[in-house]
Amino acid sequence: MSQRVLIDETHSMAICTEIGERLRSVLNVDAPMPPRLTVLLARLAELDFHESPSIVPSLEAFELV
Repeated sequence: MSQRVLIDETHSMAICTEIGERLRSVLNVDAPMPPRLTVLLARLAELDFHESPSIVPSLEAFELV
């Protein structure tokens, strides 16, 4: 049976950074990205700074008339 290991945000980011660095060295990321992928990543970064609408219905939606 596997156990869950809880780690804090600092260690999580360090692990992600290390995985990214190792992938870059293995995958030879020096090659340029395709233009479409560059556009999509830029759009994703732009959307990260905007507040997303909630998908949870408001309490008013459940009020009985």
